Order: sequence, then structure tokens, then C-alpha cells
Amino acid sequence: NIKKIYTNRPKYEDQNFFRVSEIFPIHISYNDIKKIKGLNWNLIRDSRNKKYKQFESLSNKFKLKKVFENFDDDLMPWCFPTYASNNKEAIEFFDWGWKNNIKVFSWPTFPESLVDVNTKHYKRWERLICFSTE
Repeated sequence: NIKKIYTNRPKYEDQNFFRVSEIFPIHISYNDIKKIKGLNWNLIRDSRNKKYKQFESLSNKFKLKKVFENFDDDLMPWCFPTYASNNKEAIEFFDWGWKNNIKVFSWPTFPESLVDVNTKHYKRWERLICFSTE
């Protein structure tokens, strides 16, 4: 909450906001490998599945359109993706998430060559909302 006092909500509705000009190779350390191996993956999966289903219920309440109709309990979802009816509604959910300390974001950032506001994929992206299950 303190962070929000000093920062603004990320502009999830802007394709250029998260664009990086260069990606640098990153190597994982031995200590990080040990941490990863020591995680309780079943507990993490169960927690993410629970959050996924909570956001699915919220999505139904607000009449958002699910990206995936079926869910397999063996999955470990990174987010619950859904579609707003339009870009304005998607932005309202980004604002709502920021105000309520819930990570709600857009995805993906397209390569510059694909950022054309008149295309079907861009119009779909404008409506996509992802609720984080992390």
C-alpha cells in the first residue's frame, strides 16, 4: 500500500508501456535452483486453482467472457484470463485491481510490427483482463 502512494498504476492499456528494447540473458543461480526444488508445488497449485475459481466466479458475476470454458485441476494457472465487453470496461477493472491491491493486468505486449489498432487481434487485446493467481 505504501508503494501505491509513490507510484501510479501501470498503464496496462498501453501497448508501449511494458516494451523493452533489448532482452538480456539471465542465468539462474545455484541458490535459486535449490529454492525452486524446495517449493511445495502441490500447495502452490492448489492455491492458484482456488484463486482461479474465485476470479472465475467474479467474472461470472460481472458477465465477463471467459477465455477458457473448461478448467483442469492439474493445471497451475498463472492468471485467470477473461474478456471485458470493451476497452473502457477493461480499464475499469485495472483501476479496481489497483485500488483493491489485486493484480489485474493485460497481456501480451505485441511486437511493434503487430501494433495496429485496426486489427482483430489488437481489438481482442484491448478487452483482455488477466487476474493474477500468484
